Amino acid sequence: MLFVCRSTSGHPGSGGMERVLDELLRAAREAGHDVALLTTPGGGTSEAAVVWTAGRTGGRYSWRWWWESSRSGPWTRWQPDAVVSVGDAGGALVLRRRRPPVAVQVHGTTGTELASSLRARTRRELLKVPLHVLRFPSRRLFVRRADAVWPVSDALRDALLRAPYRLDPRRVTTLHNGVDPRALDAAPDDVAAVAEQVGARDGGRTGLYVGRLHEQKGVDLAIGALGVLPSDHRLVVAGDGPDADRLRALARARGLDGRVTFVGAVPRGTVAALLRVADVLLVPSLRTEGAPVVLLEAAAVGVPVVATRHAQVPAELAAGATVVAASVDALAAGWRAATTRGRAPYLPAALTRDHVGAAYARALDGLVHAGGAR
Repeated sequence: MLFVCRSTSGHPGSGGMERVLDELLRAAREAGHDVALLTTPGGGTSEAAVVWTAGRTGGRYSWRWWWESSRSGPWTRWQPDAVVSVGDAGGALVLRRRRPPVAVQVHGTTGTELASSLRARTRRELLKVPLHVLRFPSRRLFVRRADAVWPVSDALRDALLRAPYRLDPRRVTTLHNGVDPRALDAAPDDVAAVAEQVGARDGGRTGLYVGRLHEQKGVDLAIGALGVLPSDHRLVVAGDGPDADRLRALARARGLDGRVTFVGAVPRGTVAALLRVADVLLVPSLRTEGAPVVLLEAAAVGVPVVATRHAQVPAELAAGATVVAASVDALAAGWRAATTRGRAPYLPAALTRDHVGAAYARALDGLVHAGGAR
């Protein structure tokens, strides 16, 4: 079984999509499939037996990527029984005349990306608008030609069934992201060390953001919300990205640098400790998300979540999540209210790694059998 993804957990700055890829690879291996991976240079994962690369730019698409991935490289000579494309990565393969069955895992649509760029309203994002429009015909053709389509949320599934995609609902199956609560254990000494690092040992109300520092992620809204909350509130920002310097400058300009701690990109073990230190997880996204993994991690640990509606919080997490408008005042109000809640895990079994892995294993088997029936 061949998986195709532009970015992996071995690439710098990997996030939720790359972790979902690892879970997919693991589910395929546990189901008894031989697993190979086609990705861009500089990445890889121990979950795949063989890793091939195309293109020249690590973690990003390029014209060279599309050209090379469409050719008869070792990944096609390997003759897989099925191909799983994470996002658009396998677009060139699905258009080949003779090919194995292809499934595409959908994390977003052209419409959601277009809306996200318009909401950000920055020069860089507005320049992407024509690109989104130009890419739409090829993306629509890709998902319509795929043998199976696996959106990561019900909201995405609904979007794919409506115009302009109008996919056959028999080919579209929601396969949620999932997490392993056992992987979120954190040693008391590690939690104490992280609490010391971010200044959470002296009381107060700690909000946590985990993710890329990108203008679409709305971290500036979290900083603005901190500014209207009492001085015992603090914000911890875990992650890195192109917006890092601007956000640090924003915190300084508003006199909040003593209440905002930027810890940079951290390993998953540190994220588990940060979640135990935090009083609330903030997901202030302006981007229409697929299904952020960190939401599931917070639910597994019992941390209340305050998220904008663009974060697409799964309905299954309603017990511990508050959805607010994408504004400073709404985020601040949600933050203030959430810190009064108790902590108790609220991740349903349906969103655990074991349950989701079993669902993916069934879907993978169905994909392979579909190829045999051709």
